[in-house]
Amino acid sequence: MINDESATEFCASARLRSEDELFDTAYEIQEFHVVALQCCMSRPNYQPSVSAVDEGVVRERHHAINWLVGYCGQSWDDVTTDT
Repeated sequence: MINDESATEFCASARLRSEDELFDTAYEIQEFHVVALQCCMSRPNYQPSVSAVDEGVVRERHHAINWLVGYCGQSWDDVTTDT
């Protein structure tokens, strides 16, 4: 069960995201990754526009979205998370 719906109902309601939405998400996650890295570096004058995020989680999401959008034509094992 996912949010009170069966797996069958969930799969039936799934939809593909548009390329624009995927690339917008990739850009947003890259920005979050920059924020997370800056926070990890403890830069005293750095004032992020979003609250602190876990760099490890953001890095994994960044890796996944870059693979999904075909970032630089890299395969899953070689996808980079450039910031």
